[in-house]
Amino acid sequence: MKIKEYVSNMYNEYKRIIIISKKPTLEEYLDLVRISAIGIGLIGLIGFLVEVVSGVISRV
Repeated sequence: MKIKEYVSNMYNEYKRIIIISKKPTLEEYLDLVRISAIGIGLIGLIGFLVEVVSGVISRV
């Protein structure tokens, strides 16, 4: 009986979330894309800088 109650409660929670959620507007979507691209770029830049610094250190 406990499993049935658990599944029922989870279903109701998921259903509630889907009902109150909405599709993002184009502006919101583009903001998310920009922020994600900036984050990926920063992580790549940090990785590149670490690689350059380690290369310089290994030559010394």
